[in-house]
Amino acid sequence: MARWESNQPSIPDWFWQAVDTEAESRMVEVDECDVAYRFYPSPGKPGLLLIHGMNAHSRWWDFIAPQLLDKFAVAAMDLTGMGDSDYRYKYSAATYADEIVAVLDDAGFADDALVVAHSFGGYMAVKAANIHRERFRGLVLVDSGIRHPDDPIPDRPLMGGMQGKVQEFMKLLKQDFASLAEHKHMKSFCTKHFASWTHENYGCRDYARR
Repeated sequence: MARWESNQPSIPDWFWQAVDTEAESRMVEVDECDVAYRFYPSPGKPGLLLIHGMNAHSRWWDFIAPQLLDKFAVAAMDLTGMGDSDYRYKYSAATYADEIVAVLDDAGFADDALVVAHSFGGYMAVKAANIHRERFRGLVLVDSGIRHPDDPIPDRPLMGGMQGKVQEFMKLLKQDFASLAEHKHMKSFCTKHFASWTHENYGCRDYARR
């Protein structure tokens, strides 16, 4: 990725080393749609799957995934309707659960895989863990709600529709990074990475209906 010009204090080397780390671009088919994911191999290490939130994509993990390779082989997926994955005419939590397990399988992750999921991705990961308990060693939810075990997971998630554009994406960034207000410098260059990559690769494309 090209490095942008900045008049901010020096962006730390760990950030550039992370986002410059090459990942394999892979696809796996689930219910007639291609599900894209980025794979960072680390032979002999257990698997870890990263899942983004609504109107986001796998590149949100670019500066995090490479820093986990000393302990894990890492995959970061694009849920259908977002990122580089295909769109569907109908979406369901059960289908998203199948996508998650399909990526675990295609990446060669054993039953000791960990899943880290943000926001909307967390709800879908909980659904996957409920249906396919044998495929998970553990589940980490990041800024995602949790329900009582007796409450059903919604079978029809609300997709972003026409809200899935870059303008909405930027608004979501500001909301999600509000907790980092005391770290303004980090907030700025991380947000710029997400925004610049999204704009260059998706423009104002509607994620949920492209």
